[in-house]
This record gives sequence, structure tokens and C-alpha cells, in this order.
Amino acid sequence: GLCHNITAKFFYHPESSTIVKERDIDSAYFYKLGETYFYDNKPLPPEVEDDIEEYLRHHLHNFDLVLVMDFGHRFFTPKLIRVIREKAKFLALNTQMNAANFGFNVITKWPGADFIVLDEKELRLAVHNEHEDVENLITDLKNSRENFFQTIATPRGSRGSIIFNLNQGFKNAPAFSTKVIDLVGAGTAYMAITAPLAAKNVPIELICFIGNAAGAMNVSVLANKKLIEYGPLMKFLAALLK
Repeated sequence: GLCHNITAKFFYHPESSTIVKERDIDSAYFYKLGETYFYDNKPLPPEVEDDIEEYLRHHLHNFDLVLVMDFGHRFFTPKLIRVIREKAKFLALNTQMNAANFGFNVITKWPGADFIVLDEKELRLAVHNEHEDVENLITDLKNSRENFFQTIATPRGSRGSIIFNLNQGFKNAPAFSTKVIDLVGAGTAYMAITAPLAAKNVPIELICFIGNAAGAMNVSVLANKKLIEYGPLMKFLAALLK
């Protein structure tokens, strides 16, 4: 369930069902072999979309950080995208690539964000480039006329992460994983930890360093069995700096 300090506001899609994702896992190494999605990909009913838009218009200004995880299941309509970009003080954004939306859910559907996190495949799909170096791809994305992204972070698994900011240029940090059990949720952990840091204008070299630490902690446990909490994260960072 949700942590005790989270207040949730739920909206319900009466014409759809809960999405179920079944993964086939190698039992020895927990490597994902494949997955099956069970869901009805109907668009939001107009009345539900209107209710969400009204709520966002009245409440987004109360938050210092708006964190959007766009999984490509038709929740973020053009209307909702516009109001979020218009009203959010600081927008952190990820458009996730998964088996159900491959190739269609790209960051360029959004007019911009203050901070985005894309893994390497998501980045390559966004700029339609399979072979260029990641730095060149990030440069291409930030030069896009239709979109404006202040900071772009790309976690790269065993190769660490690279981050770009319009004022600070490129920085990178190595991976800190010593025990890899399961890769599920590593990118989401990176996003959850780095977005508040970006909103507080933390230097980008610290953002990718701390984000990589969160990713390393996440891959050391099966799936999302443990939360990444403040105390253990601080101990891990202190150990890395010794």
C-alpha cells in the first residue's frame, strides 16, 4: 500500500479494467524472458478527463514539484498535458517505453519539462537514432524546436548515468552496483530520487551520483521488495565517499 505520509486523489475509469502485467522470469537469475499485458486500452471518457483537468487547474500550483510517470496507457491526453505544463511550478517527467507502447510513447509528445529522465532506449526512440553517442543524442533532443527541456538525465545501467543541464553542460557518474538481483524498477528509483534534487537546484554531478546510488540499492533486491529510505541511502552514500 501507500506510505502513511502520502495523500492520494484517485480518479476512476468506468469503462476499463486494472492493468495486469505478467512477467516470465528466469528462476536462477531473475532475468525477464518476456511479459504479457492484460488491459483494455480505451481512452479516458470525456467526463473523467474534465474532472482531472479541473482538479489539476485548482491544485497544481500548491506543489513545488510535479512528477509525471507517463506509462503510455492513454491517461495523459493532449488536454491534460497542456494543463500540467501550464500549471506545474517544476515538472519532472519520464515517458516509459514498455512492451505495450513500444515506439509510440516518446518524450516529444510533451511540449517540455524542467527535468526529464530517459533510459538509453527511450532517448534513442525520441530522436530516432540507433547508433550515435548518447551525448550527441541528448544534444539533438535539447535542440528540438518543439520541446524545451532544462535538464536531461539518462541512466545507463552498468555504464552509470549521464546528465545535461543548459547552464552546467554534461556530467556523468559511474555505476555503483556490486550485487545485481533484479533490474525491475531501477529507472523509477533513479527518477524518484533525482527529481526532488533537480527541483532544489542541486548541482547535476551530485544528482547523477545520488541517482546512481539509488539505482544500485534498487537492483540489489527482488522487484520492489524494499523501499529506498533516507537512512539506508545516506549510509550507502557515506560508504561510497570513504
